[in-house]
Amino acid sequence: MNRRDLRLIRKDDVVRNDGKVMIRFPPVFVRNTIRELLVKSGYKVVDLPWSPREIQVPKDEVKLLPFQERALTLG
Repeated sequence: MNRRDLRLIRKDDVVRNDGKVMIRFPPVFVRNTIRELLVKSGYKVVDLPWSPREIQVPKDEVKLLPFQERALTLG
C-alpha cells in the first residue's frame, strides 16, 4: 500500500463541505486500502451508512432487455 493507491479515487467522488472531505463510492476492491492509508496519514475516517437514492421511473416508458425479462420471470 502506498500513496499511489489514492489515484484510484476519482475527482468526481471527492466532496468538500464545511471543512470536511468526503469520498463517495470508492471502488469496493480498494475501499479498505484507501481507508487504511488515510488513517495512517493522520486523517480521521468515519464510515457513513449507505443510503440509496430513490428515483421515479415511468413504467410505461421502460422497455426491458430480453435478459432482464428472463430475470424477472425467474426471480
